[in-house]
Amino acid sequence: MESCSADKSIKFLLQGVSAPILSQLPPEITRFLHLFRVSAIMGGEKPMKRGELFMEPVKLLALDLDGTLLNSQKELTLRTRDALYAAAGAGVEIVPTTGRFFTGMPEGIQKLPFLHFAITINGAQVYDIREKKAVSTAEIPLETALRVLEYLDGFPVIYDCYQDNWGWMTRSMQENAAAFVPIDHSLRMVRSLRTPVDELKAYLREQNRSVQKLQLFTPDDALRGRLLTDLAAVSY
Repeated sequence: MESCSADKSIKFLLQGVSAPILSQLPPEITRFLHLFRVSAIMGGEKPMKRGELFMEPVKLLALDLDGTLLNSQKELTLRTRDALYAAAGAGVEIVPTTGRFFTGMPEGIQKLPFLHFAITINGAQVYDIREKKAVSTAEIPLETALRVLEYLDGFPVIYDCYQDNWGWMTRSMQENAAAFVPIDHSLRMVRSLRTPVDELKAYLREQNRSVQKLQLFTPDDALRGRLLTDLAAVSY
């Protein structure tokens, strides 16, 4: 799917939290905040007592988009925007972290002037926004991708892939997407951020390159859970 539930997908790569920064962040961000390290404070190392919490200034915020940084209308609210500007102004590195490719992110996020990096496509790419290039990639080998798609052909699902920072999908699957994608926003993305091809597996064989991401769509939660479990074995 385009995004995971916010409580599982948000990842803050922190060495602690600065109270002034924390106080400005909206609840939809702070309630998912995880401290990866707490330690002694200014003036040198100091032993921690039971129940005490020492916190260093935050250095980086890696923020999921859907359901976390964006509201239910997929908008960046003024309050959240102001909090991001305040954090950036305090020297915090803000890093959008998403299942989307960079140009699939809302324009209002893409154009935030303080952004330097984005973690995109569920970690398949770390994108340098200023240099407009990938600085790290982790892609799926073509043979693995084809094996997964061939396995999915045996079930009532549709699927797509990301390759070269864009979505690709079998035309007939895209045309029938409404029966498999019950969320309106996700359906709009499937229709607008995918290029239809006659048959996806054949297209990928012609391209003869790795893919960045595979996605399956089904309204059947039980089937989705079963397939995700089975695919852990199929993909190896």
